Amino acid sequence: MTPRFILVRHLLILAFIYAYSISTHAADTLQVIVIGAHPDDCDICAGGTAIQWAKMGHQVKFLSLTNGDAGHQSMGGGALARRRRAESQEVARRLGIAEYEVLDNHDGELVPSLEVRKQVIKAIREWKADVVILPRPNDYHPDHRNTGLVVQDAAYMVIVPNVVTEVPPLKKNPVFLYCRDRFSKPNPFSPDIAVDIDAVYDQKTYALDAHQSQFYEWLPWTAHRLDEVPSDPVERLNWLGKIRKRTITEEIRHSLTRWYGPERGPWTSQAEAFEICEYGNQPTVTEIHELFPMLPNPAGNIAGITALSATDIVIDGHLREAFYDKAPPLFLQNSLDPDDLVPSTYQSFAQVGYDKKYLYIAFTCFDTDIYSTFTKRDQRLWEQEVVEVFIDTDDNPNDYVELEVSPANILYDSWIDDPRNITSETADFNLDDIHTAVQVFGTLNERNDQDRKWTVEMAIPLTELSSGGTMDIREWRINLYRINNDAYGPRLMAYSPTGGSFHQPDKFTSILIDPASEEEWRPLFNGQDLKDWRVKIRGYELDDNYAGTFGVQDGAMTVSYDEYEGDYNSRFGHIFYKEPFSYYRIKVEYRFRGNQVSGGPGWAFRNSGIMLHCQDPESMKTEQDFPVSIEAQLLGGNGKDPRSTMNLCTPGTNVVMNGELITTHCLNSGSETFHGDGWVTAEALVLGDSIIRHFVNGEQVIEYGSPQYGGGNVSPADPGFSPGTPLAKGYISLQSESHPIEFRRVELLNLEGCMDPEAINYKSYYIKSKPGDCRY
Repeated sequence: MTPRFILVRHLLILAFIYAYSISTHAADTLQVIVIGAHPDDCDICAGGTAIQWAKMGHQVKFLSLTNGDAGHQSMGGGALARRRRAESQEVARRLGIAEYEVLDNHDGELVPSLEVRKQVIKAIREWKADVVILPRPNDYHPDHRNTGLVVQDAAYMVIVPNVVTEVPPLKKNPVFLYCRDRFSKPNPFSPDIAVDIDAVYDQKTYALDAHQSQFYEWLPWTAHRLDEVPSDPVERLNWLGKIRKRTITEEIRHSLTRWYGPERGPWTSQAEAFEICEYGNQPTVTEIHELFPMLPNPAGNIAGITALSATDIVIDGHLREAFYDKAPPLFLQNSLDPDDLVPSTYQSFAQVGYDKKYLYIAFTCFDTDIYSTFTKRDQRLWEQEVVEVFIDTDDNPNDYVELEVSPANILYDSWIDDPRNITSETADFNLDDIHTAVQVFGTLNERNDQDRKWTVEMAIPLTELSSGGTMDIREWRINLYRINNDAYGPRLMAYSPTGGSFHQPDKFTSILIDPASEEEWRPLFNGQDLKDWRVKIRGYELDDNYAGTFGVQDGAMTVSYDEYEGDYNSRFGHIFYKEPFSYYRIKVEYRFRGNQVSGGPGWAFRNSGIMLHCQDPESMKTEQDFPVSIEAQLLGGNGKDPRSTMNLCTPGTNVVMNGELITTHCLNSGSETFHGDGWVTAEALVLGDSIIRHFVNGEQVIEYGSPQYGGGNVSPADPGFSPGTPLAKGYISLQSESHPIEFRRVELLNLEGCMDPEAINYKSYYIKSKPGDCRY
């Protein structure tokens, strides 16, 4: 069955399903109205969320304040307005929402007049809205700005009886939410709520497809890309789905993790985000879950902290190591009122890990005004802005260590003997081997500008903490705090809220080391022989390890050309692990050594690679130079020039970056250059045919996605797949490209397995479910 036929069949099914719309009102039905300036604005802002509301039985209305009669290059006026209105009705049908109303105000002429305000008040009241979604009043288009202003002006008036008297006022002010936008002045968008729309993104795209005049004519024309629009309806729909994808920003990613948890939030591909407007009802956390029932049910306060094994952490405050990609964020709540949502501009979370020597605690604190003037250790840091950690290591709940770090990286450490009698002498206690670092994303102590966040890293020595207590951190109790002391945001935040003073040991929570989170890395290379590996060298049959190209010496897998006869002669080689993988992390330590063999191409100087998603070595032709694969290219420096490593190369493949298909054969990463013969740690995160990330010494250096067959740079090759076919799994191989190299610590963490928590082999870090693997 061809992909084209599958897509056509899929659309026919969608057309049948989406034609159904909910018409009944239940007593607990939510009433949602999304207000935009033009037909299509509501769909872009909240189409995916609207689908989910509608499927759950709630009533959603889209309202366009103008008729769209100016937005086209070759038609306008009444004819265009009628076309835009007809398209909007088809959108409503495809989304499954209750209503899509288009008012007759002229496109490009909208002003926040009293007349338009009354139209908005009337519409909100008639819909009996619980939620009103609107654009922010800062945007490139005057209609968008004025829509934001006029809905803001209506926000309070919807409950005033003597205004627009022909429609009864609402008894309760709705929650008003801003749509996401990209504008940062005078203030950036703040994603207080984020909704995962991965499961309905195709349906949202299918709905947008109904706006033919907008997405296939007017917008491409304004962008000078009209010639890129496919003529075939199916290809055009695929094209629309690609160009309308939106990047998940760091702030939205944190919001997704806040609402969906660490198991789902970090992996969401498409989302819609909303900022709580300061006008209208201010929802609590509980009310947000009621208004957004598609969000997972709140789990309440987490019972404990899951500490993960942390290695190769550099205490510099940057939080760039791979550890921070996997350690679950522990969000701090409003300590005085946990049901009062911490706005995303002041959201804070911690990440915790450990090794044999240190307990690692990192904080990420969003903050629009970062402030602390203290300059000496053990000053009264809590009087300004600070993060705090309280740790109890023994059976006595009244004695514990208090640690504080300010945005200026000033440390306060003390030993509390009695939380009811804290004296200045408690600060005489100092940890000798503690390491802290802070990065400020903004300007410290510049009170008139707008900052973004500050991050803290702490390495806390286990032996010094355990003096008089226990070294088993599973028996420790802990709490995490932040004090915000500017004019904005909540002042006191805590992982386990205290309701007042932080010095409440009964609120401390246990450090839980979840066995399901302990990573089981599998060595692919045993350091002794090439068992489980297969060699393929150009010009030779599979398993012919010509002239001992691949060998083992001193615990490392080696690539050597000492026994070669004559020049290299393009005898490119690859050594394949025996089985394929799909979702995994691969970690390799490598180093180049010696001189390039005679006859090796110039580009292959200190050049090798980790080949991901390789074709089966059995399918390679005798004279084939490279396997069809995704290459994480390993490069060494020449002693003077910059030369990044863990670059991307695509033999026989293509990938997608930032929504664009990449056909360039190689792209440089953002890594530093490694001259000489030192060992380098290279790692790749591979998530099937979705995301691939490269890391060097724990720091991410490049990201891309959608690996697929296509492109050239392989000769001769016939993988048996047409260009564009997703590449979701394959073999792993290491290269011999004419320069001697050594590999050690070749190991893999499988991310595909049993995801049923009831199973004995459940792992919390699995990303792809494989139910057949579960054991009970």
